[in-house]
Amino acid sequence: MKVIWTLFLSSFVLSAGPTLIEQRIAASRQSIEKNKKDVNAYNDLALALVRRARETANNQRCVDAEVPVAESLKIAPSGFDGRRARVAVWLCEKRWADALEEATALHNQVMDDVPTWGYIADAQTALGNYEEAAKAVQWMINMRQASPQALQRAATVREAYGMNEPALDWLTSALHLTSGSDAEERAWLLTRIARLNRIIGRANAAEDALKEALTLVPDYPWALTERGLNLVAQKKYNEAVEVFGNRQRVAPDVAGLYDLALALSNEDKSDEAQRTFLEFEKAALPLTTKADNANLQLIAYYSGPGKKPAEAVRIAQDMLARRHDLDTLAACAEALAAQGEWKSAAEQMQRALKYGARNPAWLVEAGRIARKTGDEAMARKFFQQAMEASPSSSISEEVMQELTHTSASSL
Repeated sequence: MKVIWTLFLSSFVLSAGPTLIEQRIAASRQSIEKNKKDVNAYNDLALALVRRARETANNQRCVDAEVPVAESLKIAPSGFDGRRARVAVWLCEKRWADALEEATALHNQVMDDVPTWGYIADAQTALGNYEEAAKAVQWMINMRQASPQALQRAATVREAYGMNEPALDWLTSALHLTSGSDAEERAWLLTRIARLNRIIGRANAAEDALKEALTLVPDYPWALTERGLNLVAQKKYNEAVEVFGNRQRVAPDVAGLYDLALALSNEDKSDEAQRTFLEFEKAALPLTTKADNANLQLIAYYSGPGKKPAEAVRIAQDMLARRHDLDTLAACAEALAAQGEWKSAAEQMQRALKYGARNPAWLVEAGRIARKTGDEAMARKFFQQAMEASPSSSISEEVMQELTHTSASSL
């Protein structure tokens, strides 16, 4: 099967008519045309562009949102709503530290503003400060218990603490509380529900959620990515290649190139996979020091198919100097393991699992690393935890092989 897709698509077609978010953008611009001093219209436009960035998976909309924020703050330099909109833009641009600093300043000014608490939670989570994120989320819940935004963030924190089932429950509750008119928000929640189901080995439940998401927002980029990953988890590589190719056609993405290349390599299309891996590497390398990057995928590539573990370690350690979220810690552990630094890899993986995260792939990797350090008892513990976290997934086959190997090695 030949995969046909283009990396340079200038438009994103997600539905037949203007989406709710596009309508908000148009309405805000109309208000600005009527009154060039309408601060609220500038703020609304910035927030709508941030949502549009997610809807299209096009981070250029984050950059576009800087313009109305600047206009708002030019009119009202100390305006609370304008500064809060700027925080949303910085989060969109993945400027986590800047966003946290400004959100904290806003919180000190107005202690009970729920959206500000949410932005603090987002930044703290991205930086890997999960205890602080949990506090912020708890304040959101205390002030507005039935808020879908609070429930979403609570689910993120719960997953970090290894509470996958409660996290799913809260995402489902958030979905039930989200307006039926906001198709993109519902599609986003359904994609998150699918992702968590995939991680814990419920491929069919994940597929059902993704079908619903793609019905709400056809060709929704995040749902396409997740569907491809779900197909890979089921070893349906041919279908995954098609889905990842479609994702690249709809919303070109550097990280998505790695997903596509990996699916191609598993489908035994070595030449096409190699070309795509090299294309990914060429596109990802210039982004390594930028806030918006594909570093996690680049670390995985250099730790595996790219066979440059030293580069993987360098990139991972550079990331850890700025943030210590679980994904980065686990990626660093993988890179150190690829370089044969088993003790350091074990220390990094222990940090990734510190809060109790129950990601089966991480637990299997932790078991393999523990074995390399000579700790067979700990290796067996990690493998069993992986099995418990995902008893019905394809990863359970890997776990059984590892457990069998462990048992045979102890004879």
